[in-house]
Amino acid sequence: MIGAPQPLVLAKPAAIDTAQAARYFGARGEPDDRTMTLLETCAMPLLAAATPRAVWLEADTAALAEAGILRGGDVMKHLENCPQAVLLAVTLGPGVDAQIRRAGVGAVYKRQGQRAGRAGRRRSRSRAAPVGRKRGKVFDRAVFARLR
Repeated sequence: MIGAPQPLVLAKPAAIDTAQAARYFGARGEPDDRTMTLLETCAMPLLAAATPRAVWLEADTAALAEAGILRGGDVMKHLENCPQAVLLAVTLGPGVDAQIRRAGVGAVYKRQGQRAGRAGRRRSRSRAAPVGRKRGKVFDRAVFARLR
């Protein structure tokens, strides 16, 4: 059985922890001034555009596999002795996606890539999946429709 999606109330933070964001970008120790300046410049517009939403549901793992929601051997192996699972879908909203597109995430990597040469250009392509998609595969449209 797959349960009904339940909304999860999310509060937008008053500020973004830029030191933590730098760690997510791979900074070890104290981030350099250029990284912190970039993060501080981007933080407020992203926070203003954010409309965080989340939805969760509880389901039998067998039902999720039958419905095609759980695909692949790795996830099934991980859930081998779990009769139930909780699925969580979270978004910061389309405003954040638009801000990222406008800012050109690739441009950040290109600037850094000018120093790194060819490797930087390869990283300039965004790997972000469109809203409601996971790297080209649409999962449960009903779940994602409730997030919008």
